[in-house]
Amino acid sequence: MQRRVALQVLLLSLAGSSLPAMKDRTWQTLLLAQKDLFPAIERFHIDTDTYMRYIFSHPKIKKSTKRFMLQGAKELGSVAVKKFGKNYLELTSRQRNLLLRDFTKSGTKKRWALVVMRYGVEACFSDPVYGANRDGASWRWIGYTPGLPRPKVKDGP
Repeated sequence: MQRRVALQVLLLSLAGSSLPAMKDRTWQTLLLAQKDLFPAIERFHIDTDTYMRYIFSHPKIKKSTKRFMLQGAKELGSVAVKKFGKNYLELTSRQRNLLLRDFTKSGTKKRWALVVMRYGVEACFSDPVYGANRDGASWRWIGYTPGLPRPKVKDGP
């Protein structure tokens, strides 16, 4: 199942999608901030990287939304350097949480956090067919039993 999602992401990226590079600092900041904003992602070992790549390659997700998420992550990294002298990825969990609390006080940054959290929640509770909610771990946590028919990968999140 995971392989199928990865293959689809690869094919979409080869078709001209503008996915960030896997080791890109902004991309990694986005994923870590998402985990910091919605800790259940870590608890249930949700694969947000695969899911967010799926989202970033999906034609129905607006390019402006994708740019907004990446720009916010880039700004978060810059603020981390100004405040702590280190990139967001190098901060302790406590420092990241303090930074996020301050960073998300303004309207635009608060909206950024809500958008990033929305996709984190979506990844957490999505059907395992999309590769993020491995083995339905978060479904078991809330006692959810999926209905039938289950989606096919091509249906998209």
